[in-house]
Amino acid sequence: MEPDEGLRVGAVGVPTAPETARPIPWEDPDLPRPAALGRTLRELLFTPQAFFQRLGPDDWAEALAFGLITGTAGFLACLFWGALFYAAVSRPLGQAWGVPQVYGLGIGIAIFLMLLSPVIALGNQGFGAFCLWLAAALTGAGRDFNPAWRIYSYAQGAMVAAFIPFLGLPLSGLWVLFLVYLGVQAAFQTSRWRTLGVLALFLLLQGVLLTLLMGILLASLALLGFLLFLG
Repeated sequence: MEPDEGLRVGAVGVPTAPETARPIPWEDPDLPRPAALGRTLRELLFTPQAFFQRLGPDDWAEALAFGLITGTAGFLACLFWGALFYAAVSRPLGQAWGVPQVYGLGIGIAIFLMLLSPVIALGNQGFGAFCLWLAAALTGAGRDFNPAWRIYSYAQGAMVAAFIPFLGLPLSGLWVLFLVYLGVQAAFQTSRWRTLGVLALFLLLQGVLLTLLMGILLASLALLGFLLFLG
């Protein structure tokens, strides 16, 4: 009598787990962290559909750590290439404009942003996941926050494209969107058109909320300056 197909590995009767039951490498406790990071990036960037089909809605903390590491690294790469470009053009421009301090000021801002890069990456991760969750809820794709959080957090793996000189920033942004698209389609079981609707609303919400936040910040700074002037 033939053994059950799900219990065979070659000629040996050993139970096998389905592909979707295996944890992604980053969440595999048996793998060391560097190896887990490398394998996860390889699967995420080169076989993204299979990756998101295995993602599952479980662990928000592991997704947070992965997104924070890759998002911070990508942001630092963007700052590095931007600082190189700024250093190349700021000196001649500063001399032409008669403002020699422009070089030191720009480099100081870049260093300050580098020090804040983990905070900025974490803020981007939370803001993006919130907008994705809201877009999915408003389009009827799903109302659970954890899948949106995990999709957007793991999509930050595309930020490694920022290590490509100068073209890395737009390339990584487009790659993140592509991964978010695949993640939404896999996690919420949506059609192609509904997934595109979620993605479009996600981008719209990001633009509107970011503009609103910037307006509130500028208004607060203006009010503070006015109060200091009166005082």
